[in-house]
Amino acid sequence: MLATIIGNLIVILSVYRKPALAKIPNYIFISSLALFDFLTGLIGVPLCMVAFILRRKFSYTEDCGIWYFVPARIFVVISVLHLIVITIDRVLAIKYPLRYIRWMPVERAIRICICVSLFGVFLGGIPFAVAAVASMFVPPPNATYEYECGSSALYDMYGNPMYHYLKPIAGLTIPIMFILYAYIFSIASKKAKEVATRHGKQITRREMKVTKTTAIILLVYTLCVAPTVLKSIVHKAIDNGSTWLVWYLWLADFLGLASSMMNPLIYAGRSKIMRKEFKETITSLF
Repeated sequence: MLATIIGNLIVILSVYRKPALAKIPNYIFISSLALFDFLTGLIGVPLCMVAFILRRKFSYTEDCGIWYFVPARIFVVISVLHLIVITIDRVLAIKYPLRYIRWMPVERAIRICICVSLFGVFLGGIPFAVAAVASMFVPPPNATYEYECGSSALYDMYGNPMYHYLKPIAGLTIPIMFILYAYIFSIASKKAKEVATRHGKQITRREMKVTKTTAIILLVYTLCVAPTVLKSIVHKAIDNGSTWLVWYLWLADFLGLASSMMNPLIYAGRSKIMRKEFKETITSLF
């Protein structure tokens, strides 16, 4: 939690302390992503900790205390949408380097971030909104769970089906982004050959390095969220008596939230500009 908050706060300050960086669309998208990763650490993770504590047992029913996971799930959805936007931004920057400057001014990049964030709130909050509306008209069923599980049972009945409808769509975003990055690097390879024969426009080293950095971010994010794919299978195994597998549920939840912590480390490791800004920001803070 602390690493997520501090790391992403430094990313945000590093970008907006330098007017030159704040005028580059890619850094605007990165700082917007860092903002919601920061909120994940500041709001999402503490509420998830509260939910785990209130369950009072290591082996738990997933939907018990589900409302504490609302901010974290919304912020994760917004982060995924930002990764999609960053991927599309890289496609445009590599395929159309000259037109990209006209297509992506600073004002448009900011508007895109705002629209993506609002859509992420809508998309991530749909299951909870459906359950909340249902709670106004449907009395909660008799439940034997411990804390707040009467309303969580309504989520299980009305909100969870909506979540399972959206889950496959969200799962398709990652392979689509990998396909786009494969396409990006094929374009870069083709243009490198054209430049070698003096028949094409050269892609700047900065653009390619930014593209590789965002590809690494996508890979790390995929590795972090991959364990959640098997959570439903593990849940069934636990219900059938394999309680020793409960560690897997905690690991999947931890890695899903830890992805917000990894991005600042990647920026610091890949970019000399960001490393310099990190040092200056840390010095000015402390």
